[in-house]
Amino acid sequence: MQSILGVFFRYGNWIVAGLVIFVLYQAFSGQSVGPKPSKISDEQFASAIENDSVPVIVKFGATWCPPCRTTDKALEEFEIQNPGKANITIVDVELNPDLAARYSVSSIPHSFLFFRGKVIDEQVGGMDAEEINTWLDKKLIKFPNSK
Repeated sequence: MQSILGVFFRYGNWIVAGLVIFVLYQAFSGQSVGPKPSKISDEQFASAIENDSVPVIVKFGATWCPPCRTTDKALEEFEIQNPGKANITIVDVELNPDLAARYSVSSIPHSFLFFRGKVIDEQVGGMDAEEINTWLDKKLIKFPNSK
């Protein structure tokens, strides 16, 4: 035990510095999961949310936002675990500021649940795949024709 403490005190500053650099790189690398966000037109957005049979999750976020990237990963995991349960659209608030303003998005990540073109619910903050699934089940129980 004493030798482990000796190693840490001798090299501890390097270990801490390496961990800090690693965490900062992960947080600010700008790497995103899934489709790369792009500018979306009003027509494309309207087309995406107007699905008659499947609910649509629209997540507003930004590539530089760590909770947004975590939610993107959770949405990807949700999609793999629940194929066909919902369509997913990711909107970058920096590329689509008018769309974000239309839905009063002031904090990110901000997710909306659409069904047949209408907002059913919204959720501010990050979610994991299980929370997304629970959210859908809880909110869509009122709509018997949804999957």
